[in-house]
Amino acid sequence: MTSRTHQTAIAHTNYAPSAWQRLVEALPQLMQERELEKQLVTLSDLFSHCFSGLHIDWHWRGRRYANLHSVHPEQFRHSCNNLLSGRVYGEQTPDELLKAELLAWIQACGDVLVSHGRTQLSRADFSALADIREQLRNVEYIQAANQYVELFSADETSFLFRVNLHQVEAMFGDVLCRVHRSYLINPAAVTAVERKRNGRYVLKIDEVAIPVGDSHLDKVRELNPSWFSQRANPRPLQSWLYPKGDENGANLTG
Repeated sequence: MTSRTHQTAIAHTNYAPSAWQRLVEALPQLMQERELEKQLVTLSDLFSHCFSGLHIDWHWRGRRYANLHSVHPEQFRHSCNNLLSGRVYGEQTPDELLKAELLAWIQACGDVLVSHGRTQLSRADFSALADIREQLRNVEYIQAANQYVELFSADETSFLFRVNLHQVEAMFGDVLCRVHRSYLINPAAVTAVERKRNGRYVLKIDEVAIPVGDSHLDKVRELNPSWFSQRANPRPLQSWLYPKGDENGANLTG
């Protein structure tokens, strides 16, 4: 197991490191402000500074919190959740790489504003989450480890981050799936699903068996129905009637 120094640069374009760093730096002051309207205005201004030529209007429960950039055409909309969404305006349409970073930035803002216990999300927590985002393309599963989480990647390395599993789920729940109170998994990494004699399920990621918690089973089954539609090949009738192999030559029809 290895540990790594937290770094705040997370993205793979020239835009995102600066934008993400500014968001991290603005977080403590943002969390001190308890009025949602002021928080959204602050994030709108920060967005315009981070992404030159682009602007965002926030919509909370259908109400618009905006600087009203009607002179610019709307480029796209992104719904962070069923409470908060943003509409991006600009003179030029962003390319696919920039759009992906914009969506990630907007989603992070939404997660900060509406996640439970968001006032307890410190700058160090946010930096740790930024580091985890760097590893998302390689992550197989993440396990809770007391006050830390341990990330296991496809190249058989692991990293410790001082952040709790709930905060990781709040940020990256669109990529990772919560299957147990102690585990988040990358669904694409699952190689097999087994049902134990007690009726409970385990997910296999290579040789690692990850339990599916009873409280998470319905959601996991809904999101990944193919995992539970597989049936093992039935044993031949002879092997049940003659477990010692005495079925050869037996007249099963009477």
